[in-house]
Amino acid sequence: MGTDQTIKICHIASGDLWAGAEVQVYNMVCALHQYKTINVSVIVLNHGKLEDKLVAKGVPVKVLDENSLGFFEIVSQVKKYAEENRFEILHTHRYKENIVGGMVKKAGKVKYLVQTVHGLPEPFVGIKQLKTGFFSFINRRYIRKYVDVIHAVSSQIKTVLGDIVSVDKIRVIYNSINLDDIKTRKQPEIIRSEFNIDSGSLILGTVGRLVPIKGFDILLQSFEEILKDIPSARLIIVGDGPQDEELKKLAKSLGHSDKVCFTGYREDALEIINCMDIFVLSSYNEGVPTVVLEAMALNKPVVSTAVGGVPEVIVNNVSGLLVESGNPEILADACIRVLTDDSLRIRFERNARQVIIDKFTSTAQGKYVKDIYCNLARAQF
Repeated sequence: MGTDQTIKICHIASGDLWAGAEVQVYNMVCALHQYKTINVSVIVLNHGKLEDKLVAKGVPVKVLDENSLGFFEIVSQVKKYAEENRFEILHTHRYKENIVGGMVKKAGKVKYLVQTVHGLPEPFVGIKQLKTGFFSFINRRYIRKYVDVIHAVSSQIKTVLGDIVSVDKIRVIYNSINLDDIKTRKQPEIIRSEFNIDSGSLILGTVGRLVPIKGFDILLQSFEEILKDIPSARLIIVGDGPQDEELKKLAKSLGHSDKVCFTGYREDALEIINCMDIFVLSSYNEGVPTVVLEAMALNKPVVSTAVGGVPEVIVNNVSGLLVESGNPEILADACIRVLTDDSLRIRFERNARQVIIDKFTSTAQGKYVKDIYCNLARAQF
């Protein structure tokens, strides 16, 4: 520790998007910023919402824009910044940042390296597959040699990482949300009217990047089955991404594009979730999805595929329903069951928020991450 008995920490994050990993970096850093014994700064590799929100909270942020700086220039700048500020711990969040962190640790500019693994690699093809495979290979080498502690966001990720490093290095700390941020201002009726949905219609909805791993094609196929039982049902998909046009064409080919609303990216996603009757996650893989935590905090019944860390959040038939991935019929059956069973839906609504309060707040996450830092820093004495 420094002479002022604080531990100086620097996080490195991409910050190019405002998605699950970025939200978790924000929640974690803001929780840590409250501790007098933690002096936390952040390096981001892109200007954007993560930078803006952290600055608004009074967190020191340095931007090393990867759009204008080459990889080795970034490494050099991080080394210089770490040396000037005498950081004891560097905390990284994705492949590129992890490799940068490993090189900084190798150069002796920080004493300890912590890495958060937010999820398992997505399946890609072509050039992107080769690029991801290369960075994954380098990342594994740096993990084995330079990382002191790996923070996994689910037990499933810990199990997979156990094939790479000793499990003694891995700590499971779940993703979190700040309950003070989970607030809505608009009445659900206002959101319904925006999308021309009448008060008698039941709304299914989801939020996420429009990418293959999210399984939105399965959700659209399941919605076709749902409409057979509940003709008045409506589906809202919030988010943007490379599959936007493909998914819209699929909805049209299935013959129900007039009952599906693609909103694109929305700053007010929480307001839209709040107007849903159930929240649906159709992913093929996840870490612990922030959006599911947000939906549950808003007392929304969740139907989700039983993938990644989701079963560590939702107890099947107690705080939500879990189904296998890639099966539109099973997903549809689960959604119909919740939409048509008032007592089941009410039970899920009652239990969902309590689960979040008990296990998934940013206050709890911040405490556990702080403990990692303190345990590392004590190793100096």
